[in-house]
Amino acid sequence: DLAMINRMLQSFAHTPQPVPWRLAVNVSAKTIECAGDEYFNALLRLAPYTRRLIVESTETYCPDDQRVVADFAKRVNDAGMYIALDDCSPENIHWDRNFVKVVAPRFLKLDGGFLNSCFQSEDAAPIQALLDLGRRVNAHIVAEGIDSRHKREFVADIGVGLLQGWLFSKPVPLPSITPLSACQV
Repeated sequence: DLAMINRMLQSFAHTPQPVPWRLAVNVSAKTIECAGDEYFNALLRLAPYTRRLIVESTETYCPDDQRVVADFAKRVNDAGMYIALDDCSPENIHWDRNFVKVVAPRFLKLDGGFLNSCFQSEDAAPIQALLDLGRRVNAHIVAEGIDSRHKREFVADIGVGLLQGWLFSKPVPLPSITPLSACQV
């Protein structure tokens, strides 16, 4: 996680400040537990390069103490950045109502694989449950893995307004990202 922040800082070193787009970075709860202060300080160095910095807490590690993640999230929010819980699905802690309430994220990102299962079965109820949770904690829902117009329409009809996926842009290497191309995506 820290290596990626440092790589981004190197890439932005010769970029006019700030670039006119949002930037999202991932962080594991393990990093938050073990190196939260160091990671937060790196975020503070990166934030001036972008219009808005979104810090996505990944689901790959279940924290031993949820308060550590909640305290980190509060620091991020207080610094003018946003917290997102990445890859929300019923199988991980990012779907847990109590955890979500404690962390108070700005965004809940619906897992692309889980979304695909709902799409294939034409079952919108689980996604609606996440939308309801998002309303309770004042978080926006972002549907990940949107790779077709049909999937885009499926989530839009449910009420998901923020979408991400290959339908809009394929991943590109960091050096090839420019403010102009990012704004056009």
